[in-house]
Amino acid sequence: MNTHGEELKTAQQRWWVFLALGVLLIILGIIAISMPVVVTLGGVLYFGILLLIDGVWQVVSAFTTRHGGLFFHLLLGFLDAIVGILLITHPEVGALAITALLAVLFLVGGLLRAALAAGLHYPGWGWSVVSGLIGAALGIYILVNWQEMAPFLIGLFIGIDLLMRGWAWLFSSFALHALPASAEDKPAA
Repeated sequence: MNTHGEELKTAQQRWWVFLALGVLLIILGIIAISMPVVVTLGGVLYFGILLLIDGVWQVVSAFTTRHGGLFFHLLLGFLDAIVGILLITHPEVGALAITALLAVLFLVGGLLRAALAAGLHYPGWGWSVVSGLIGAALGIYILVNWQEMAPFLIGLFIGIDLLMRGWAWLFSSFALHALPASAEDKPAA
């Protein structure tokens, strides 16, 4: 059996994992949509904390490891730490910048997700194409309206994207479960 066939068989046997992932993403999407400002500010703070930790780690690593590029590691470390501190202390301004970056993520990520699904034709692939195209449309919408809507847009669109990904996983799990078992898996008569 080829690798693709083996992967499909394994996925078919574990269809319920994709179902559970879909339900979880749908629940998280509904929560995010119902509290978009909280998700926006929480996301900005979370990202700021990650950058601060990474920056400190880069600076410490620059002095504790014996590899070249001390100046660049210090520079990157300080830059990450400074941006992290700015995001933590000014999450509203950070939301504006992240909104613009999120627009690009949704646009490019959605188009890539749709193209990958259309190219691979796995079970339920059409739902992933729809999910990807909706993600791309959200990216375009954010780019057009990012300044006025930054306080709630990130949280709202993260919720919508989670919801759409959840539905795509849910329908893909149903399609996997509905696939007939291969002839070699059937018991001999």
